[in-house]
Formats: sequence, C-alpha cells, structure tokens
Amino acid sequence: VRVRAAYATPNLQVTLEPRALARHGLEARAVLEVLQAGYGGLAVNETYVDNRRVPISVLLDAGTRADATRLGELVVAIDDGQPLRLAQLATITQVAGRYN
Repeated sequence: VRVRAAYATPNLQVTLEPRALARHGLEARAVLEVLQAGYGGLAVNETYVDNRRVPISVLLDAGTRADATRLGELVVAIDDGQPLRLAQLATITQVAGRYN
C-alpha cells in the first residue's frame, strides 16, 4: 500500500546567507530563534483567568508562515536603528513538500 497526499504540500526553504549575517554582525542562531518563535510560538508573558495563569504566546499568522514574500518581511534584528528583514539575510523559496 502506498499513500500519497491528496494535495501538494508546499514548504518554505530558508537558506541563510553567511556574508549578509557577517555584514550585520549576526549569528545564524539568532535568526533561527526568531523563525522558531514565529512557527512554533513563544511565550512572552502570562495573564490570569480566575485562579489560573495562562501563557500569552506570539506566533506568525498562517498566511505569513505559508508565503515566501510575507515571511521575507519578518524583522529579525535591528541594525543602527534600522530593521533587518529576513529577506536581507536569507533566500526564501517555496519547494515541494515531503509528500509531493
């Protein structure tokens, strides 16, 4: 039995550009942590509901997570007061997913 996905499963591939990272004094780890927070979520605070503490998490919206252009606009750092966007530090391409 062979199972295939009914629809194409697109993935975004992010390839960091070492020269661009070095030019801005960034390490790959810092950029990857921003991506991890955007896709996996990151607890940034908490609030109380009745007697329970409830974490407040940030997460990129589904549209941004699936669109290479929108993901490229993600600010990953600040350099001399100017935002550094992911597209300035990496190449982002849409590739065939695992089941295509």
